[in-house]
Amino acid sequence: MDESARLLASIPMLGKASLPWVLAYLRDGKRFASGRAAAGYAGLTPMLIQSGDRSDKPHISRMGPADLRKALYMPAMVYSYGKCRESVYLPFVQRLEANGKAKKAIIVALMRKVLTIAQALLASGKPFDPAMLGGSC
Repeated sequence: MDESARLLASIPMLGKASLPWVLAYLRDGKRFASGRAAAGYAGLTPMLIQSGDRSDKPHISRMGPADLRKALYMPAMVYSYGKCRESVYLPFVQRLEANGKAKKAIIVALMRKVLTIAQALLASGKPFDPAMLGGSC
């Protein structure tokens, strides 16, 4: 296993099915300047549609590779509401629930969070540390 795959494997939620997709799109971490840019490329950024007086609810932009979003969706669902709910992401999920977010919005937020964490780990070369979630959750 190469160094990039080892770093990504240290992230809870990235397993055998999702890790190759994330690795294929993020490569060595130098492809994107930030996690925000990686999330934008993956189509996990909010998009608001407005026309005149009408304003729809925000949704994800869905620009970029659908395969990457598909690879992250099921693990995010399991870590948000399934058997892995009691994980390092629990405070993040609970905070979003307390703010009244819908279940699907929370799942997409967790997908985005994991992708930005993956980008940061690849760029820094350091393995996942659950303590780094402390400030944002």
